[in-house]
Amino acid sequence: MDYFLFAYLFVHTAIAVSSLFLIRWFAITYSKHKIDLLLLLILVLFFLALTNIIIELPELIFSEYYRSKIMEYRILPNLRILDIIGISSLVLTVSIFVLMIVFIEGFHGEISIPRIGVAIGALYGIFLLALASIFSDPSLLVEFRDVGGVIVIVWTTIAWIGILIPAVFLIYWALSNMQDAIENALNEQQRRQIIFMRRGIILSFFIGPAISGLGDTIHLLLSPVAGAWLAEIIGYSVIGFGVFLVSLAYYHGGQPSFLQGQRIEQIIVITKSGIPVYTHRFRRAEWGVEVELLSGFFSALQSAMVETLQFPSLIRLIKLKGSELIIHVKEELTFLLVASKTSLFLERALIRFSGLFCEKYYRPSETFTGEVPDIEEVTSDLYLVFGFSP
Repeated sequence: MDYFLFAYLFVHTAIAVSSLFLIRWFAITYSKHKIDLLLLLILVLFFLALTNIIIELPELIFSEYYRSKIMEYRILPNLRILDIIGISSLVLTVSIFVLMIVFIEGFHGEISIPRIGVAIGALYGIFLLALASIFSDPSLLVEFRDVGGVIVIVWTTIAWIGILIPAVFLIYWALSNMQDAIENALNEQQRRQIIFMRRGIILSFFIGPAISGLGDTIHLLLSPVAGAWLAEIIGYSVIGFGVFLVSLAYYHGGQPSFLQGQRIEQIIVITKSGIPVYTHRFRRAEWGVEVELLSGFFSALQSAMVETLQFPSLIRLIKLKGSELIIHVKEELTFLLVASKTSLFLERALIRFSGLFCEKYYRPSETFTGEVPDIEEVTSDLYLVFGFSP
């Protein structure tokens, strides 16, 4: 077997397998923490892994006649099935970059119009280009070249611009956020986990695509063989290794560190009458909110809301000096999370914990004594929901 063909098949298979490992970890994390964005990432990664397997299939057919028939099979007069695979792979790649930008928005905790604008613009732009390519000329985005008997997909300069623009923004924002997470990690294990993730993201979302983009440019303008080796073998190897490092980070740490346990200070659960039924300090044992005063304050606040607005509470966030207070009302209980900074993931984790708490430990007001039956079990569930335990 030719060296290039062997390397081509090996690299694309490795990327597909690495993606499946990452999908597995994402699925485990979703089952425990119910983060909706992970479902989208799982779906996109699955189809991207599938395209990496599909593009190998023609190379495994030894009959030149049947191979030619598959390669030239047309859905429309100007559109081959390979064109659809190449364009779909491009759209899926950009979609992953866009989803990661949105993911970082939730991680960061502040919605930035420029960041969301970049994400929406990149996705909208690539869909328009994909439609134009499908209905007019597929070579606008993808070309297919024969390199030593292997048909490789070559993305055009326009296609790579569509990838690298969101990639640059993604890497810049991801690195700044992850550096903050490293500096405030809960322990050495979590710090190493985030470092692995950061390295994997750099390789798979920036260095690898940049090498592949350079390779495709060389392929189109200078040397098809050298460009193919650079784009299809070296570039995709770097991407695959990056995906492997992100998967290794999950295996190495076990904790979903993007839930930002390093930001959480304290959680308090109080009844509508102001009775604190559960409280736990995550960090900084010498510091904490005065539970009794806070319970009385929120009891009065809830009563005022009911009397004036006929609604339990419209307040979801209060900013304190150096901290933020996230509020969620569930049934007759108020759940308060004190954190150095809020985020979408912490808010969702608080909502999930409130549902779990009411389902397993809370009793109706007429029978509830204000005591939780098993404090240790509540704390165990709390640590699982907020990502302190695998």
